[in-house]
Amino acid sequence: MLPETPPEGVKAYKTDAERQAAIQKDLGALVAKYSGSEEAAICTYLLGLNAADHGNLADAEKYLKKAIDDAGKDYASLARLSLAQLYASQGKVTEADGLLRPLISSPSSLVSKDLATLELAKILGKTKPDEAKKLLEPLRSASGPMSRAAIQAYADIAQPR
Repeated sequence: MLPETPPEGVKAYKTDAERQAAIQKDLGALVAKYSGSEEAAICTYLLGLNAADHGNLADAEKYLKKAIDDAGKDYASLARLSLAQLYASQGKVTEADGLLRPLISSPSSLVSKDLATLELAKILGKTKPDEAKKLLEPLRSASGPMSRAAIQAYADIAQPR
């Protein structure tokens, strides 16, 4: 049985709406307090992810674009990847492509060249399957989990559902 009150230092909310309001308030306060810092840019990125998770795509786009502009290379690359995925989910393949190609040519410690390539191939798979397969080919012959992911993506492109 769960305790009626959460352990010290743990916040609990009765509803998801309460939790969302607290997230917005707390992250927004950090962004305001540390404006212009890497920490504020990271909070902006997290606000974008949270908005996307809750279907607020306009806010997600706004926050992720701001994180791309304000964050250092590592977190900007995560925001760029997330925005590309958001655009792909909306059928904006050209916009997603434009965000991922720079990550392939200039990866970061948080978004590798292989990850950006895999993501671009998955996005292009429906509209440009030959180009997607070409992107996946070098990854398929690599070793490790990236190879398995590339093999699966290649199979998904070869046999669309």
